[in-house]
Amino acid sequence: MTMLDRIKLLCKERSITVKILEEKLDFPNNTIYQWKQRTPNLDKLQKVADYFNVSTDYLLGRKQSETDDPEVRSLARDIQSLDNGNKQFLKDLIKTMQQRGKEAQDEK
Repeated sequence: MTMLDRIKLLCKERSITVKILEEKLDFPNNTIYQWKQRTPNLDKLQKVADYFNVSTDYLLGRKQSETDDPEVRSLARDIQSLDNGNKQFLKDLIKTMQQRGKEAQDEK
């Protein structure tokens, strides 16, 4: 998957187009599409990574992240919007569910 493919996928998950992404980041038109033929400016690449909360290594294809799964990325975005108390509650809930799963496996 190319860098442009990854950016398009991230845009699709957010229900925006590459053009809208460029507008949100104050990039000139077709900046991102030009990256297909030339190396992107590091500052602009970092802005895209920050917008989607991914690393530049992920965008460049250097790192296959566990967040390649769109559902996992969506959940991560949802969790980021929670206050600290609710984040802790969610962590505790996940630990409880993991423990129950482990206990169920041990009983078999």
